Amino acid sequence: VRSYSNRFNNKIVVVNDGSTDNSLTLIEAFSARQARGLVRIISQPNMGVATALTVSIENASHNHVIPMGADDLLHPRAVELLLNYAHLHPEHAIIYGDYYLMDQAGNVTGEIRHSQRRCDPLEGNILATMLWENVTGAGNCIRRDAVLSVGGYLIDPKISKTGTLADVLLNYRLLLAGHTFGYVPEFIFYYRNTPGSVSKNRPQVQAAMPRVMAEVFRMNPH
Repeated sequence: VRSYSNRFNNKIVVVNDGSTDNSLTLIEAFSARQARGLVRIISQPNMGVATALTVSIENASHNHVIPMGADDLLHPRAVELLLNYAHLHPEHAIIYGDYYLMDQAGNVTGEIRHSQRRCDPLEGNILATMLWENVTGAGNCIRRDAVLSVGGYLIDPKISKTGTLADVLLNYRLLLAGHTFGYVPEFIFYYRNTPGSVSKNRPQVQAAMPRVMAEVFRMNPH
């Protein structure tokens, strides 16, 4: 197992996306208590989650980033598993794995093991697999340069006003650009079922998905 703790210049990048509560005050107080330069705060008008994610990645100091939803949890070994795999397979734009299902109280209610559920390819250019199911979920290790080369998480407001499914469209853009995905057959995160989450808002997802797929076919008419 490779040790990454001493190899990276670890920093926290916080994007304040037009918050209207006291988030910025709390972040600034936290930053003041830390070592100089550890926390970088970027404040911008409210532009949505897709823009905030893209700005975060643009300002990341390392080429491998693991975006996470506020309601989900990383497995204790997730960073080790994902970065070790990324070191062995630097060609992959996204590396993903299996995950547990969790309720609002933090109780595990099920599990998703992709290798037991699908016979489709789970590694390489998995566009055909992704058209059937978004197997990547959350907690993925993404390669910063590859993601930025296809425009990051940015999504046209005509497709999704809230940024819903921006991650799914990013996956399609990467695969259509010829990038490959890697799969770690290990549990890497806990997916929490929270009714208020944007990504789990079924009406928003159902409304945005046809427009996402139309954009995919527009990018690749063949």
